[in-house]
Amino acid sequence: MFRPLGDTISGRSGVWAIWRLGDLALERTALIMQIQAAHQESFFRKFLFISLICFAYGLWCLYDGLVGYPAKLELAKVYHVEMAELGEQREAAWLERTQTEGWPIPIPDKPDKIESDILTQFVQIGIVLVIGIPMLLKYLLARGTYVAADDEAIRPSWRRDTIPFSAITKIDKTRWEAKGIAKLTYNTDKGERTFTLDDFKFARAEMAQIMARAERDLPDNAIIGARQGVESSVANSVESSAS
Repeated sequence: MFRPLGDTISGRSGVWAIWRLGDLALERTALIMQIQAAHQESFFRKFLFISLICFAYGLWCLYDGLVGYPAKLELAKVYHVEMAELGEQREAAWLERTQTEGWPIPIPDKPDKIESDILTQFVQIGIVLVIGIPMLLKYLLARGTYVAADDEAIRPSWRRDTIPFSAITKIDKTRWEAKGIAKLTYNTDKGERTFTLDDFKFARAEMAQIMARAERDLPDNAIIGARQGVESSVANSVESSAS
């Protein structure tokens, strides 16, 4: 006995709808179980700015050390060395020489003072390089990094090893609410290790989901600070980002 065509189409449509709902459920589960918190460009950009300021100041010092102060040193040698025997007539001779050569009129500092200034420029260059190079590397090395997680482990992009959720023994969240920083303590074959979750450095909403998963299987006494579920943790992170 054949069913009406309308019933057949309806039945097939129903099967397709059920299949599609199941597929959407799997996609939703995959989204929940596969989390990737990308690096926060806004956080790391400040290191780039610091390095650029350091390098700009270093270039300024380099110019002064190689061009600016050596030029002043030559003038200082003329006034303080070549004209030293002129006595009271030295200032008048200097004024005449400046008009002839087109030099600045103010009497230059003594040569030893200018030589000290030249040395200071190169010392400052060394200081700004010590600060600027690490800042630039910190910015460049952070680009493209992320903290990923599935239902089994946390997988930082810059590390070969993973952090299984089952190995986590303690979570210190004393700075989580105010600073977005939490320290995970976990066991490895080589002993106890720690890993820091930081939602200033990495995407807040995703880091909140990773935190909720890390908390899920731990007893209350293993968590220092308030426990949060996925919903409240994500909501708080989104609210913090908006503010």
